[in-house]
Amino acid sequence: MNEVVDADYYYDGLADVLFVYIKDNEDYEDAIDLNDNVILSFNSQGVPVAFELLDASKMLNANKFSLKHMQKININIMIDKSQISVNGIFTFQVHSKLKDMKSSSTISNDYDMPIVNIELATA
Repeated sequence: MNEVVDADYYYDGLADVLFVYIKDNEDYEDAIDLNDNVILSFNSQGVPVAFELLDASKMLNANKFSLKHMQKININIMIDKSQISVNGIFTFQVHSKLKDMKSSSTISNDYDMPIVNIELATA
């Protein structure tokens, strides 16, 4: 069963970076590059607390205005003994219609991160 936590986001249009993070969290201990465009940050207990998407407009096939005004973001982070898997659904408006874009990244858990199933969700 996954834990759903209240998250917020920030989109930096100049850097084209989307940053999704747990609200009121200031405990950032470590970060892992899941691929060239996805960075996952952890707190001191090894729990994921933030997700960063580089080249966000390209990765989500969206314009920068849409990314600044996201409707909803859900990022499911599953870590088991063998792998770290991140699946995101990003909802934004395109020509007065809502569009969902998905993003997935999986790597082996060579970092010995603890087993976690957490969802970062914006309202």
